[in-house]
Amino acid sequence: MGQWLKAQKLKPDLVLCSTATRVSETLALLQPNLPPETQVKSLEALYMALPREILTVLAKVKEKDKVETLMVIGHNPGIGSLAHWLAGQGDKRALERMKEKFPTGAIAVIDFDISSWRDLDGEQGNLRQFMTPRELAKE
Repeated sequence: MGQWLKAQKLKPDLVLCSTATRVSETLALLQPNLPPETQVKSLEALYMALPREILTVLAKVKEKDKVETLMVIGHNPGIGSLAHWLAGQGDKRALERMKEKFPTGAIAVIDFDISSWRDLDGEQGNLRQFMTPRELAKE
């Protein structure tokens, strides 16, 4: 999945991740494919967080102009539910696949037309891409 991120030229300015061991292991696998200057913050508040709790963390991210691309690595069901709730538009097939299942290792790329991370709200995002390890293995 890290190589897929790199191939798609997806470069987060900030990575927020849970403090869980599995999340740390996932991050370690992704980091060689991220720009070396990518800032990473491990947050206890993301550990098994529900969508509302994740939104609270995201709302605290300052300066949208400096953190234009944000990556969140967390846990299901919270992270998958949040992605589905935020993505109101986009490729219909990808939206259906994401709604059906947000498996471990999945990546949802959602674009927002907002000026601050505090402005995130339901169904305002555009799902640009949804990739799962299984789909990637088929390619």
